[in-house]
Amino acid sequence: MSRRGFALLTVLWTLTAITMLTGAAMTVARLGSTTTRNRVLLTTREATTQVLAKDGQTIVLGGLGDRQKTANQTGIPVLSHIPIIGGLFGSAEGSTSGTELYLFLTPWILKTDVDVNSVTAPRLPKDVQP
Repeated sequence: MSRRGFALLTVLWTLTAITMLTGAAMTVARLGSTTTRNRVLLTTREATTQVLAKDGQTIVLGGLGDRQKTANQTGIPVLSHIPIIGGLFGSAEGSTSGTELYLFLTPWILKTDVDVNSVTAPRLPKDVQP
């Protein structure tokens, strides 16, 4: 903490996605940089940053976004895989969804025991005194 009431925060945040794999998706996943175990795909991304924030100032961090693509094929076995006419015996559909993670931080600089009690007391159970 600086004399002017600023705090230097080092923030490490991790986003882990868990995806269940079926069929052909397992073959594709093994070729990538992710880990597959028991038909589960774990993808982990991390971001580290430093922020200078004033006492009580809210900081918003963003940038860990994710896009999920889903593809599904159905059809009559063998016939749906015939080149050119296979589409007559099956169908394919897909969808895309996205998420963006935002982190809101508000540092409170607690200088005395009274400051600490004023912040923690409302969060304690009613039968516990600070």
